[in-house]
Order: sequence, then structure tokens, then C-alpha cells
Amino acid sequence: MSINEILTIVTLIAALGAVTSAIIAVMNRKNNKIDMIRMYINEVDSKTQRDLRAKIRSLSENEIKDIISNLKENIYRDESIAELVCFYDKWGHMVGQKLLPIQAFESYGGISMIEMYEIVKDYILYRRVQTQNRHDGWGKSYGYYFEKLYNEVKAHLAKEEWRKCFQIEEDTSV
Repeated sequence: MSINEILTIVTLIAALGAVTSAIIAVMNRKNNKIDMIRMYINEVDSKTQRDLRAKIRSLSENEIKDIISNLKENIYRDESIAELVCFYDKWGHMVGQKLLPIQAFESYGGISMIEMYEIVKDYILYRRVQTQNRHDGWGKSYGYYFEKLYNEVKAHLAKEEWRKCFQIEEDTSV
């Protein structure tokens, strides 16, 4: 066997190894997305998050204004809104990084997230302005991924294409 034949065999084996590695990487990424969807569903459906959303839903507009005015006086009595914003910020970041598909929000989770954002958006805007001069830049992006997720999910749900797979054919033979 000549040196050229050996080099050709080694090159083919290396190429086969590279293709195999690429296939495994794609499969792992797909499995990671499934794991992320599972994590999101488990967390969004946890008792803690359900209680948190119920608490925020029960707040009146005046109570939210009181929470914001307390922030102006540096009084942090209620961190439930901040906790909710951080929760959705995390999942919005995962969507932005393409680790969680937007389709994860095609159920009650997406509708609930839209409802939550509309309730707390004034709080998010106030906190963003309040902390914009911090040296770490945190304030400029407070709630950014939550806001981005809100816009993406709202646009996605408005398409209604995803609903076709859940629609039941109406019986028109009557």
C-alpha cells in the first residue's frame, strides 16, 4: 500500500467522522429544544408561577400605580411583579438564543404571558427609566426579552396558522 492510498483512507475516515459529529450535534440541539420546552412547561405550570400570576391578575390599576410610587420612594414591598418579569425575561432570552422555539407559547402559556405583560408594562417601563444610569447597563434592558417575547408571541398567535391543527371540521351535512 502506498503512502497516497493511506492518506486517502485517513482523509475519508476523518471526513466520515466530521459528518457523524455534525449529525450528532444537530440531534443534540433538537433534544435540547425538547428539554427546554419541557422545562418551560414545568415551570410555567408550577404552583408558584400560577399563584404569582393569580396575585398579579388580582391587582387593580391603582395597586400597580402604588407599587410604582413605592419604587419612587425606594420602598420594595412587593417583588411579585419583578419576579414575574425576570421569569419571562429568562424564557424570552431562551427564544432569542434559539434554544426555545416560539411554538412553546402556542397554548395557554402564550396567552397568559401576553396578559401578564399588558398588566405590568408600566412597571417595566418605570424600572427601565429608574435604573438606566446604572454602570452595568442592566436598567436599559430591564424586561427587554419579556417585551420582545410579548411582541413575537402576539404576532405568532395572530397568524392563526398554528390553530389549524387544533380545529375540528364542522359537520355541514345537516
